[in-house]
Amino acid sequence: MVNNVTDEELGIKSFHLRRDRAVEQSIEKIRQKVGNDWILLSFKDTQTLHWILGEIWSFIAHDNWDKILFSEIEFKDLKKVLSISEDIMSRKKMGGAGLDQIHKILASKKLG
Repeated sequence: MVNNVTDEELGIKSFHLRRDRAVEQSIEKIRQKVGNDWILLSFKDTQTLHWILGEIWSFIAHDNWDKILFSEIEFKDLKKVLSISEDIMSRKKMGGAGLDQIHKILASKKLG
């Protein structure tokens, strides 16, 4: 049986897997940091967070992502990130500008 998967398709799949793994790990660190406040988030909030972190992972250099201390993201930071994400999704804010704002919030909690 011949496998009809191209190198490009494999590369895209690999990209998605790495992104999703990085996002899941970062969400777990954030969840642990915010503790009981996590239950104040709606299902939509958690889905939005997953989406926006995936966008940020794709937007910034991966060495910058690795320097972000997701375990230091506080609930107030999380709410800012979600608010900007909603503005991006509703087209009240341009994607690039919104991603830059979110990156600055996240990068304020980084190594070095």
